[in-house]
Amino acid sequence: MHLINRASIVALCAGLLLGASAAAAPAGLEAVDRANSLMSERIIEARDTGTDSEALRRQIAIEALAESGLEVGEMSAAQIERAGRLLSTAGLSDAGRERLGTLARSDTADGAVAAVALAGMVDGEAPQAERTEAVRKAITHPGLAAALRRGDASNVFFMLGYAPDETLQGVRTEALALAHLFDNDLPPQVIGSGVVFVRAMLRLDAPAQTREHVRTALLVQHERAIGDAATDDERLLGRLKRNVEYLGGAYARGELLGHASPELTITWSSDETIATLADLRGKVVVIDFWATWCGPCIRSFPNLRELTSHYSGYPVVVLGVTSLQGSHVGPDERVDTTGNPDLEYALMSEYLPQREMTWPVVFTSQDVYNPDFGVTGIPHVAILAPDGTVRYNGLHPMDPMEEKTAKIDALLEEFGLPSPAAN
Repeated sequence: MHLINRASIVALCAGLLLGASAAAAPAGLEAVDRANSLMSERIIEARDTGTDSEALRRQIAIEALAESGLEVGEMSAAQIERAGRLLSTAGLSDAGRERLGTLARSDTADGAVAAVALAGMVDGEAPQAERTEAVRKAITHPGLAAALRRGDASNVFFMLGYAPDETLQGVRTEALALAHLFDNDLPPQVIGSGVVFVRAMLRLDAPAQTREHVRTALLVQHERAIGDAATDDERLLGRLKRNVEYLGGAYARGELLGHASPELTITWSSDETIATLADLRGKVVVIDFWATWCGPCIRSFPNLRELTSHYSGYPVVVLGVTSLQGSHVGPDERVDTTGNPDLEYALMSEYLPQREMTWPVVFTSQDVYNPDFGVTGIPHVAILAPDGTVRYNGLHPMDPMEEKTAKIDALLEEFGLPSPAAN
């Protein structure tokens, strides 16, 4: 798995888009977009005609590159990053990495873009030392500050925010040193991505002074960007304002883990006994933030069903948390529920048995991308102790069963409550 690609998918596709509004492809990227489109169209055609094969897909990708006038040895770092799937399909990923390595030797902003892209192309199966070193080279590149000032290489923050723990801890010193980058004004797309850097600071347990420096600098720059944003660019303004909410939330302030859970104002519940989180005091509460349109959320339902069954009869509650989305995506169709919350609630009542959801679900007035819990993508899991404090956050429902039960059983033991492990 490509490190940056994975992070971008988590933050951009699965949930909250933290950057600026989408713009037209910069010069040089149109050819890559054209090649990507050609490849996709022809692969779909091959599937429809029953001629699809790995060899044919590779041939299609190679031809798409050639027809778009692209040669790997002459491509820019931005082009290679944009053409990741195309190069992989064509069997040219190694050539792409080689080209990026050459470009990254430059101390310029372009070299930094290449170094960041190269770190994102390191194979997930590569030795840990190799992956860590690639990230280290990217975040210490001499041209990184210049690249960020011109609006490039912002993926570096996603790379750190969503890096595996071992990789992130391996570059701790270098990552903390990036705090100074936020001392100067940066473009909206960079400060938007920079919000994810707060996540890295929290995961690294950065000194409070360093973490707060980054958070407040981002807040100041977001407020300035909101003031400068065109009034008709509602999409950009919306994203900037959501980022401000995130930066002001308990998670970004470092006041979530070990603290009393932020309140969830429940507007609808599938279980009439659950009107507030206080109704679940005395139990371990596994909160799963999700939505009906979220594919990864739905694919995790069997895992949540298994967890619910495992703790049946014990003081543990799995609680699905969502918010009004203005639409409901059922097994067979999407229904527009804009301005009609009662319809969205009613459809959810039908949805739960359809999807065999054996755990309670609630709607909250807080958005499912809850800033207090630092939710930037769903599904997102937090675990509350029986006393209502948040003990774990940012987990995934598809994490290994033994990891989840170990956390829950430890909390049950801490509070002297029965657990399957004790029997």
